[in-house]
Amino acid sequence: MSLKELKKEVSELQDLPNTLQQFQGSWLQPFRKDDATHAFLRTLPPEVRRKLNRKLALMQQQFQEIKAKSTVTNDIERMSHLLIEMKLQLFQGNGKQAAMLAREALQDEAINVRKTIADSLQFDVRVEKLSEHYQDISALLHKHLSLEDAVTFMELPHYFYLQSLRQTSKRQSRLARDLGQHFVTLTKEANKEAKEASLKNLSHK
Repeated sequence: MSLKELKKEVSELQDLPNTLQQFQGSWLQPFRKDDATHAFLRTLPPEVRRKLNRKLALMQQQFQEIKAKSTVTNDIERMSHLLIEMKLQLFQGNGKQAAMLAREALQDEAINVRKTIADSLQFDVRVEKLSEHYQDISALLHKHLSLEDAVTFMELPHYFYLQSLRQTSKRQSRLARDLGQHFVTLTKEANKEAKEASLKNLSHK
């Protein structure tokens, strides 16, 4: 995929913090016996409610961890802008400037290519763990809820938001990897042109 196509796809990524908030808002919350948000939870046996609460509390912790890393989308967008700038500099015959941008991208904390790729992959791992806990809780509820209550539970929009979150997470990790490959190619080209320009300057002295 060309760099232009990747940049367009990056710009079309869904707002992860918003999707995460929608999923969390439609999902179940830890509860006490008399304050369950959804009435069907009050019908669960006490031991199942305690087990469910422990699992829900763990998911709340996961929500916070994922939320703290959800800015990775912005990092990927900055990465795409950087690569476009590098390519522009190379097109204009300015290999030294492109090489300087590449060095900054590896050293600057704000635009760190290695960190952005690693963070996007780690984010996807966290989202998949969240999905596993979601499936675990859903299986527990289906085992103990009546058919009517199970239908009520499944009619809530949480599954849609979770799938949207997973799709965006996988898409952005793929984009980060693809941009990383372009970065390697452009960096090699920039270093080569910068070296040739330096040798040319030395030969004229």
